[in-house]
Order: sequence, then C-alpha cells, then structure tokens
Amino acid sequence: LFTDEGMLLVGEHNRENACAVIGICSLLGIDIQHLHVVLHTFWWLEHRLELVGTYHDIIRYNDAIATTPQATCAAIDSFGTKIDTLFYGGIRGEYDHQLVATKIHDYGIRHLVLFPDSGELLFELLDEETKGKINTLRTRSMHDAVVRAAQHTAPWSIALLSCGSPSFSVWSGFVEKGNLFKQEVRNL
Repeated sequence: LFTDEGMLLVGEHNRENACAVIGICSLLGIDIQHLHVVLHTFWWLEHRLELVGTYHDIIRYNDAIATTPQATCAAIDSFGTKIDTLFYGGIRGEYDHQLVATKIHDYGIRHLVLFPDSGELLFELLDEETKGKINTLRTRSMHDAVVRAAQHTAPWSIALLSCGSPSFSVWSGFVEKGNLFKQEVRNL
C-alpha cells in the first residue's frame, strides 16, 4: 500500500504495529492515505527508543521505559550491530535476562554499563567467550556511565540506555533515569 521509508519510529515491532493499524483502517473503511501522513510524522514516546541526539560522533538513544528484557530485546533488534554500548540494569525481579545476554552475544555488543541489581545478573548470564570480549562498567552513577560510554563507544555507533527491568534499584523510576541520562549526555 505504501512503504515505511521515512517512518520516524524504528524497529520491526513498530512496522508490525503500523501493519495492524492499516488492517484496522481497512476494516473500518478509513482512507489509509491519512495513515501514511501520520506514520511519517508520528514522533516516538519520551523514553521509548527516543533519539537523544548525536554528541561527539556517538548516537544516543533513551529507552528507559524498557522495563522488561523483552522490551530491551526489541530495542536491540531495532538497531542490531550499530549498538556498541548498552546501559542495562534495575531491580532483579522475576525476569528472563538470558534473552538479553543472547542478544549481546549475537550482535557483538562490545561495551556494557551495568546498574544494580539486574546488571550484575545479566553479566553472570553471559557466556565466557562474550565476557572476555566485553568492556564493562558497574556503577550507580549516571554521570560516570555517560562519561565512560563517551570514552569507549565507537564513532557513529549507538549508545543505548535500555535497562530491561524497573529502575527502582537506584532511581525513582524510568522517568527519572531517562531524564538524567538525557541531561548527562547534553552536559558532556
């Protein structure tokens, strides 16, 4: 019906959502040309695959609202091998962090910034080969995390904050964590 070229939302999951909306519009007899305009102007939600910007040749995304490993996996799949640094961690909870460990291995993510407590759990789940290839920072400080990512992330690659669990281990929630990430990035 039309291509997704120029769509502002990234990721296969957003393309699938757009297809679902096209189907609903068709069933309701709504002209999908209006949808075409919407899909090419609809901006992301704050804290969900939110482009913070490119600073010092590093592309930074805020996905603080990703409070489950599945949401982080969708974010990782959206950017694939373009991700060089992943910020991860929050409360432990009953989550399957192995899903994210597998993505880190599969996409060759080289740098991890790990926040308490699930960040450490994620590291434990990585296979020995992957552990040997990864540069890791364990911290409670968003300032230290952003500075370290700026020092190690390869130019024109992505530093992605997508923590895979609720942020309550250090912050009041994803809004505080995401806003602090954006503030620290802009203060570099």
